Amino acid sequence: RVPTPGSYKENIQNIADLAHEAEEHLGIKGTVGVGGPGSVDPKTGLLRNHNQGYMNGHPIQEDLTTALGGNVIYANDAACFALSS
Repeated sequence: RVPTPGSYKENIQNIADLAHEAEEHLGIKGTVGVGGPGSVDPKTGLLRNHNQGYMNGHPIQEDLTTALGGNVIYANDAACFALSS
């Protein structure tokens, strides 16, 4: 767990750092799934309706894929919860 960052760039870096830490601990590299507020617009690929305003309007899935050097899937956290039930 890490403190909530104050910018989009810091948030991407925190997620990448945590994922790399987990991969190092487990000794494997895998696909990363991120469940969070808002959704990715299917036409533009940009995040929308996130409760942290600075997150909106960015290509989060693309930026996380670049930061992690692998496949990343971003989905709405409530939708992820519904699928898990």
